[in-house]
Amino acid sequence: MSLEDIVSVTITAQTTTPSRLGFGVPLIARVHNVFASVVRYFANLTEMTDAGFPSGDPAVLIATAIFSQNPKPNSVGVGKRSNAFTQTVQLGFKNTTEDYVYEFDIVVVDIVGGTTTTSISYTNGAAETPITIGAAIHLLVTAVSGITSTDNLDGTIDVETDTDGDLVNYVGFDEPDNFTLEDITADPGIAADLTAIETVDPDGWYALVLDSNSHAEIDATAAWIEARKKLFLTNTTDTECVDIAVTDDVMSGLQAAAYARTAIIYSQAELLSWSGAAWAGNRLPSDPGSSTWAYKTLAGVTVDGNLTGGQASVIESKGGNHYTRVAGVNITRYGITASGEYIDITRFIDWLDARIKERIFGVLINNAKIPYTDGGVDLMRAQVQAQLQQGIVAGGLAADPAPTVTAPKVADIDTADKANRILPDIEFQATLAGAIHKLVISGVLSV
Repeated sequence: MSLEDIVSVTITAQTTTPSRLGFGVPLIARVHNVFASVVRYFANLTEMTDAGFPSGDPAVLIATAIFSQNPKPNSVGVGKRSNAFTQTVQLGFKNTTEDYVYEFDIVVVDIVGGTTTTSISYTNGAAETPITIGAAIHLLVTAVSGITSTDNLDGTIDVETDTDGDLVNYVGFDEPDNFTLEDITADPGIAADLTAIETVDPDGWYALVLDSNSHAEIDATAAWIEARKKLFLTNTTDTECVDIAVTDDVMSGLQAAAYARTAIIYSQAELLSWSGAAWAGNRLPSDPGSSTWAYKTLAGVTVDGNLTGGQASVIESKGGNHYTRVAGVNITRYGITASGEYIDITRFIDWLDARIKERIFGVLINNAKIPYTDGGVDLMRAQVQAQLQQGIVAGGLAADPAPTVTAPKVADIDTADKANRILPDIEFQATLAGAIHKLVISGVLSV
């Protein structure tokens, strides 16, 4: 005789869990011909170069901005942009003072990862006008291989890449009082590319960054992301963003649309700063609700040292962010999306939404059934309560006042809902913990 003849035990493991949506992985949308896969993930830069990306490819450069942060994400995705852009940047020249020197570098990054740098320098002569300056700098830019310059005969020039998918970085411009810059690259169909990426991999990534961040591409991407529970982090060097008189710049457009899932940061120092990607890389490793996106130092990103207080205020008024130096420390400001909502709030709400759904679904699939009784209803209510408690632990919700969850009595539920096995009207109230970004202190000293 065995023990089994006396005591029979059957153990069923109720360990099935739904897949959990991740909130710590960024995805780079990049034009490339390295591999056919729509999406691939990489744990480090070596894996990217081993896969075939040249070390100078923008995908690697963006990933470098992400992985250079501390803390940093465990992995980064690369989503394939099939519709290649033709980068076009418009440069304008405002300072006509004699002997003023326009100096900047043009860095051409081609689709196969090659990089060439050309320094442009032009000293104003006597009686200059924006038109004469534009004509002179146009001739200098025309000599640069890989790009084509067009003199618009109005003090501006349009610089276009000769090969689709190539990118040009503009580095070293002086403050916007002296020049204008606008990335006028047309949208080649970014929404279709993002939809293709989402079809293959809807849940593996949370924050989106782009290789090319023109006004048109940002607008199209912001509209696409707003319908998803994800974030879009982008950057711009368009000088119209710091001009209070301009209302049709990229920041103003995003603000007018009240996009709560797009955060844009101004980068005066260079066009291809990919500061939005660095910002995502710096914050995504933190648990949703545990940190704000303001006052963060971004490794590898050049601070906007020439940005004036007035220009910073214009950026804030347009729902934008910037990277500045305060008391010797480089910090991000203001940690907001274009709608004015704080990025950490949007991310925490997405996390709470996903985790409540996952928790409820986990109970449903691990039980033979949940009876439509007051006890069954209370079991569902308790799942919501438990997740709100986790929200307090994460730092996104306040413990006082404590969150409350209410559910109806079965006797009060409409018979049609009961017949259709629908449990309505579970409701909760909770208070966001928020964060302190600014202090007002007053005091009195006496003798």
